[in-house]
Amino acid sequence: MKATSNHDKSCSHDSDLQRVTQPVSLSVTTDEAIASFVQAMNQKCTLLGLTNTRFTNAHGLATSGQSTTAADLSKLFLQVCGILEILRVWGAKSYTVDIGGPHHRSVKVVTTVKNPQLEKEFVILGGKSGTLVPDIYSAAVLLEDQDNQIFAVIVLQSNSTTQRYLDAALLVKAAKKRQLDPNYQLPVELQAIAGEVVQITNQPLFWTHQVPKKMLSLNEKQKIRPASLTKLMTVLLLTEHVSNLHERFTIQETDLVGGSGPRLWPGDTMSYWDALYLMMLPSANNVAQAISRVIGEKIQLYGT
Repeated sequence: MKATSNHDKSCSHDSDLQRVTQPVSLSVTTDEAIASFVQAMNQKCTLLGLTNTRFTNAHGLATSGQSTTAADLSKLFLQVCGILEILRVWGAKSYTVDIGGPHHRSVKVVTTVKNPQLEKEFVILGGKSGTLVPDIYSAAVLLEDQDNQIFAVIVLQSNSTTQRYLDAALLVKAAKKRQLDPNYQLPVELQAIAGEVVQITNQPLFWTHQVPKKMLSLNEKQKIRPASLTKLMTVLLLTEHVSNLHERFTIQETDLVGGSGPRLWPGDTMSYWDALYLMMLPSANNVAQAISRVIGEKIQLYGT
């Protein structure tokens, strides 16, 4: 019988160890990744107590079954108001994005959350617009008045780009008057179908230490399509699943869903930090779709 040398045993052991530790090739399809992200969006709704909201995509383009309410969006908006990275982004009037890849370029983007008449009376600290032509013009805005009071305002389904911001001002004024007179009626100029006003009495980062009470609600449980207010949930999940916002990702052909935002090409690269600006300022749908894919893949592969 042939003796087995220690060298032979060692080689055999190394071979077994190599088979055990050799990396397993994992792959996730685009559809699986996006489905995982959407599932995470709806799980977050449950955690936040958004009982009448259901998301089916990450960008807000019209799709069957996607709806929310003023009451739910107010809770989501307050949660987003507590995220430092988002507070740093959404108050910007403009920003220049560095897009890498074969078509390397710098792209300047500007915010859609602006209105000269509103800004005569309030400072817009940040927010997000949502539009589905021809009948949905919505907004979530963080406003500071001349007395340095801060209000989180939800406006759903106003009738124009301009009117939604006028409605935000009308709702805040009505909320103040309602505090003095519970019988005060909403002004006839108000065009929004639904809305809500919450006063933030502490610095927004610390609102959770004293949960603010709503000042005024209008049809708070009426279900309405969220449009690009959907991206409030998208950016919230981005900040929770990406520890290094300077990490970069690549745009793919399947991400190009169209709609608002600058033109992108497959192969374009950008940082997650720039993605926040692109989603919050010009409301870039292609970027939101890409985020759902790349973070959905992380969730599929690593559970986080």
